[in-house]
Amino acid sequence: MELIFSNFQTFLNAVQSITEEKLAQAKKILETHGKDIENISDIFVNDNGELFDLLPDGTLVRVNLYIATKEIDRYALNTIQSEDLYKYHIYQCSTISTMFNSGRKHRYKLNTREDGTFFYNFHDYNGKVLGIKDNQKLDICKNCLKKFLGKSPLSDYDVAHFNLKKFHQQNSGFFDFDTSSIEKGEDAKPNVYHRKWTQISNQIKTGMKRVDNGQFGR
Repeated sequence: MELIFSNFQTFLNAVQSITEEKLAQAKKILETHGKDIENISDIFVNDNGELFDLLPDGTLVRVNLYIATKEIDRYALNTIQSEDLYKYHIYQCSTISTMFNSGRKHRYKLNTREDGTFFYNFHDYNGKVLGIKDNQKLDICKNCLKKFLGKSPLSDYDVAHFNLKKFHQQNSGFFDFDTSSIEKGEDAKPNVYHRKWTQISNQIKTGMKRVDNGQFGR
């Protein structure tokens, strides 16, 4: 029994090491170049419409959503301003829903940055890359800002002085997910878990049964 436990513990340690490595990689992507998103269903949204991403260890992290590429004239690259570019989002606003539902093939990304700058790609009308910026300043979506401030209309001052870092800090402890549909029991599939939760759960159970039957550790 001790041999089986020892080997299984080694197995668990290896799994944990892999998970930690994937977690570090996932966090780095969100903090730098951003995570590519193709479907709005890949984003977790709480009752207040705020946006989250699921990390490899099962935790949720608050994110910003934005379009990471812009088609421009090559002579405009050095004069481009934030007001000339797509806005970033902190809520599932009507703008996001409309653009995803229309099937527009922009390159969406999620990130966790708090300084209002984003990884950005500029290309010409033939698709040739003109430039890449690691810290392109973007403005917040006005629909998102209206929801956050709870007022309309907005002024240019409101947009210019929105503090993304303060928004993340103020809301860091308030996920407010609807838990009414969370099931009970060992087969429970919380509505904030990965869409492949059943498959993952079954794989874990199969592995545990093999351990119980003494198929590991020999």
